[in-house]
Amino acid sequence: MIADQIYNMEDGPCVSRLLDETFLCLYAKAVLENIDNVSKNHCYGCAVNHLSQSKHECIMWKGEEKLSAYFSEVVDSIDDNVIVDKFCDEIARLPIPKAFADMYSMRYKCNDWRNIQINSIQWQLELYQHATSMIKEK
Repeated sequence: MIADQIYNMEDGPCVSRLLDETFLCLYAKAVLENIDNVSKNHCYGCAVNHLSQSKHECIMWKGEEKLSAYFSEVVDSIDDNVIVDKFCDEIARLPIPKAFADMYSMRYKCNDWRNIQINSIQWQLELYQHATSMIKEK
């Protein structure tokens, strides 16, 4: 099979991991971009339009606290197709064979494969850890 031949090339496993990390990074970035919106939906201070900032969890909580509290909801709120489009744009710029990039992007374009991947405990844990490290880098 051609996919096996490409994967078994000398750099195949490294490129494969790079592409997985690229998708994960784009997803983690989307999580962090959406965490404040989800946090505001749960904020009592926002719901009652409280004047005191100290009554707004959305302001008082740190990024890691918000991520811990609302991670699953934020992941569910993200449009996977937007991430896939960004992913395809990113890998098109990488210095890898076009055939490999096309083959690999097809995995992520497949809704069934993507849903299994994104809903796996292992992937969720990696996403959470990646998003947490991105918060610490700020």
